[in-house]
Amino acid sequence: MDWVGKIDELKDSLGLKTDAEAGVALGLSRTMMSMVRNGRAELPAIAKFTLLDKLGYARTRAGVIKVLGQVLPSEFAARLIQTDNERYRQKLSEFPKLRGVIRKLLNEGVSIEEIELVVDDELGRRE
Repeated sequence: MDWVGKIDELKDSLGLKTDAEAGVALGLSRTMMSMVRNGRAELPAIAKFTLLDKLGYARTRAGVIKVLGQVLPSEFAARLIQTDNERYRQKLSEFPKLRGVIRKLLNEGVSIEEIELVVDDELGRRE
């Protein structure tokens, strides 16, 4: 699979401008993103999972907005995307703080589903 292409697709889907922003979304440092981008390192497995998960969300959102766009004004769809991206970026800014905790929990055998439920719950409380 072309992982660099998928990273570019994620950037486009979420309106991210830099590899650094994409790195935050994937839980990767700037150095690691650069190494992946330049073919000096493979994208880590957890980042591949995260990437595919986020792309699935972006595609679903795009499909819903496309359907809504047939009924609602295009300005509304554009504003919905903008608002969603802003909310997503706010959540991304918190992700690096959680990264170490998530890795520790995974190493202790906690499932990704359980982790996602708790993270979604906590982030939902802050909105």
